[in-house]
Amino acid sequence: MLNLGKTCCSLLTVALVYFGNSAANAVVVINAVESGNDVVFSYSGSIDLTGLPQNSFTFSGSYVDPSTGEFFSAPGNYVNYLGSAVSLQSFGTGLYRGSSSNSGAIFSLSQDIAGKPLIGLPSGYQSNSLFSGSTTFANTTFLGLGVTRGPYTTTLSNNDTITMNIGAVPAPLPLLGLGAATAFSRKLKQRIALRRKREEVGAAV
Repeated sequence: MLNLGKTCCSLLTVALVYFGNSAANAVVVINAVESGNDVVFSYSGSIDLTGLPQNSFTFSGSYVDPSTGEFFSAPGNYVNYLGSAVSLQSFGTGLYRGSSSNSGAIFSLSQDIAGKPLIGLPSGYQSNSLFSGSTTFANTTFLGLGVTRGPYTTTLSNNDTITMNIGAVPAPLPLLGLGAATAFSRKLKQRIALRRKREEVGAAV
């Protein structure tokens, strides 16, 4: 006879492993939200510097340029790394707009004169170290900045990804996986309980 209890646990384990492994490798996520009268870009993550050559191009400033796919939160000195051979994704039609305030670590996503992505990180950044920060554009909206809602992902040459979410922020994949696995487990347990109850009723007759 099939051991449904063990089957439930096995399927739950498979579901957790499957969904847990569906997350990307090393990533940086930038979430842009309308907050009151402002638009706030918050970012966090890490970058593996393996295979990313350092680039001499530097710029000090904080701005967003949706039409070119550039995002700067760099009020101080930083180091640029050449990220990939592909062009950045534009995330709207807006033009250059300087930010009002910044906090946290320096980070930027821009491009060199050949259109190749440049990743700006704090001077002395250690590969795979976690960082986070934010930049705020006061008294404006998504429409005012010319950004278009949606996710935009840039894949670097070392397969790290940088994803910008404009608007609704999706739940992390591992959490979605855990939720789906939990729901599946609950339904399976309900079926097991119903089957046992039917067996008990049948035995009593």
